[in-house]
Amino acid sequence: MLNELYIDHLIIVTGPTSSGKTTLLKAIHAREVDQETGKLLPDGVHEWPNVPSMNTFTREFVEKLNTRKDKPLKGMVMHYDFMRPFKKILKGYELDNIDQIINCANRVTVLIIKPEREVLLKQLKQGELEGGEVNDDARSLQMRSYVTRLFHKIPAGPRNMLKKLLFPSGRGSVTDFNKILYFKYQEEGWVEGWYRKFENYLANKGAIGKPIDVIYVKPSGDSKQKWTLIK
Repeated sequence: MLNELYIDHLIIVTGPTSSGKTTLLKAIHAREVDQETGKLLPDGVHEWPNVPSMNTFTREFVEKLNTRKDKPLKGMVMHYDFMRPFKKILKGYELDNIDQIINCANRVTVLIIKPEREVLLKQLKQGELEGGEVNDDARSLQMRSYVTRLFHKIPAGPRNMLKKLLFPSGRGSVTDFNKILYFKYQEEGWVEGWYRKFENYLANKGAIGKPIDVIYVKPSGDSKQKWTLIK
């Protein structure tokens, strides 16, 4: 399905969970990014299709774009959480749909958000954890995470059948990865390790000929409503 998608210029707004990707995506389309960052983005980017989630890439969505190799989409701005391999239990970005989407583009610009760890933790609590406290025991969450990872070693068909038996209400996992992230974000070097993994992935794509530009930004002060270009 994704091999039917052709994009001239793809812009990826990325960072770890709760770094402010959705807010920055909205700022781009409202022309509210800081002047320095705005100068690095193409003219008319605010008019390009806005893809708020990887789940947006359905067959219906791709067919509606009606792109061809000789008639690619001028541009697209998309949201990508680079923690997806951790949450989806993938061995690398090459196994995620982001790899196919990047391959669909002639040129790629990646906006990587790098907030301070304290800011990231605060935004995780206010956003994904809806302002609540994490009262779960870290060791218990880690064990449930381990069980979930073992569960994903089962082939997709039998695994989905087992899910329906174990979680008839529709709950998809025995753990909450956002709660695990709350503890992981506090580990020295853990988030930084994921930045390096994604940067290495992009470098490898560039090494095989994919034109990729990388821009780093961070929220200004204590707010993710304003952005500062990281030199």
